[in-house]
Amino acid sequence: MRDAKQRYALPQWTEQLIALQPILYRYRLQALDSLQYALQSSSALLANLGLPLLQLSTGFPIHVEVENRQHLEQFFRERSEQEQKQGFSLYGAHRADLHILLDGVPAVRVASRGQLKLLAVALLLAQSHTTAETEAKRGIIVIDDLASELDESNQQALYNTLRTMQQQLIITGAHYEPLRRWFADARVFHVKQGWSAKRRSVYTKMDKI
Repeated sequence: MRDAKQRYALPQWTEQLIALQPILYRYRLQALDSLQYALQSSSALLANLGLPLLQLSTGFPIHVEVENRQHLEQFFRERSEQEQKQGFSLYGAHRADLHILLDGVPAVRVASRGQLKLLAVALLLAQSHTTAETEAKRGIIVIDDLASELDESNQQALYNTLRTMQQQLIITGAHYEPLRRWFADARVFHVKQGWSAKRRSVYTKMDKI
């Protein structure tokens, strides 16, 4: 709480924060399970990497039990002065981090830039899959510069995966011929000037329903 005049309300807000921690954390674990399951639909895209393992931190030091109210009350009392100096909450389920592991090792340590891009796309597709319960909620998938940092085989794997999605796609790229070859039924338009002088490239947007 940045305004010192409002700090009289801090105990009441802390009480609410403590009460909601286990609820929020459980919801996030449920969402993580759904995301992990949905990643199986991108197994072809991740064939060279293997299916990643998703883990969620609690947002607290490892010794703090999120489901134990007494632990949380004691912890926030001990950290009260620290958080008041910072002016915002430093701990809690809302501060949790998502960890992506490949064979037990953080992906960021072992994956190339291209592989990290594939992981990011796979996670976005998995997220879209978990929320697209009905046609009314399918939404739109947008991928900018699809071919960047991907070799030809990974581009092909990504094209193949995208073609299986029953959603509208908007894809941009500096070279539209490969996109046109893979998405022959798509509509194409070009942006030749005015977007970015540095790129001087032709952008292609492709819609597939």
